[in-house]
Amino acid sequence: MSSTTIVDPSGSSPIPAYNNDKNLVQDVLLNVESTNLAESDGIFKINWVFDTNGWPDTVNTQSLSGGGTDTTNASLNVCRFQLPFDAKLLEISAAVSRVTTIDGANTLNLFAQESAYTTAATIPESQWSDIAGVTLTMNSTTAANLFKSQTANSYTMSKDDSFRIKLTRTGSPNATIQVQALFKAGHV
Repeated sequence: MSSTTIVDPSGSSPIPAYNNDKNLVQDVLLNVESTNLAESDGIFKINWVFDTNGWPDTVNTQSLSGGGTDTTNASLNVCRFQLPFDAKLLEISAAVSRVTTIDGANTLNLFAQESAYTTAATIPESQWSDIAGVTLTMNSTTAANLFKSQTANSYTMSKDDSFRIKLTRTGSPNATIQVQALFKAGHV
């Protein structure tokens, strides 16, 4: 059975009471692995919807370290956030609608990437790494191409790691696109 430390919350400071609550939750309520209860896992989804026509061809929404932007890669951060806790990436998916131009010469490529860089708010492009095999290419308007998903085999990410979907374009694809990342984290 689990145990925890409880102190007498006497006096006017709320800190002992807060610590008691935190200890009860972390050490007792969430410490269920050694009991007959199953470990609780939370699933959470992150969604973004955007129109590709609103962006110029060579834009990087995140400035490079030391100034300037990366116009060589013609890439866009579709999203970027820092994980508040350890989590596993399960899959990414994308759906396109209101398509004006998507074909073999005008394609959208989506890459799931992570970075453990925390030195500065701007993460240099060299500090991002692809999550192997988690890539989507939208290159036609066939039914099978209007929605795509790719599993990430429960790719483990640590608290404070940054995650992003990076978009690169070939030609001038034009569509509204919805991107979703699906995560799992224990005790969420």
